[in-house]
Amino acid sequence: MAEAERNFASVEDEVAYWKKRAAVLEQENKDVKDEFDEFREGSRELEQEMEVQLEQDEAKIKEFRSLTSRLQRENEQLKEKLDHCHNQYQAQVSLKAYFFVCTKQMSGHK
Repeated sequence: MAEAERNFASVEDEVAYWKKRAAVLEQENKDVKDEFDEFREGSRELEQEMEVQLEQDEAKIKEFRSLTSRLQRENEQLKEKLDHCHNQYQAQVSLKAYFFVCTKQMSGHK
């Protein structure tokens, strides 16, 4: 039965019913508002936490990029040093081989 079609024994019964119904709806409204306010506050707190985490993550990314660049530069420098050392070694080996051959040839001419 729809609320508007209810039959009440007296006007007092109807007034009491509607007062009770209004109180129930007011409490439901208050409960929903309270839940919404809690949700909104929780959302704000979560958003702030996420912003802080994002800033920290962005700082870490920047730090790691800087470290990566520095390590890449160091790696290139070490490769250049290795190439230089390898070239010097090859030159020394070649020079020693040349002197060895020359010494053998000179000792053979005596």
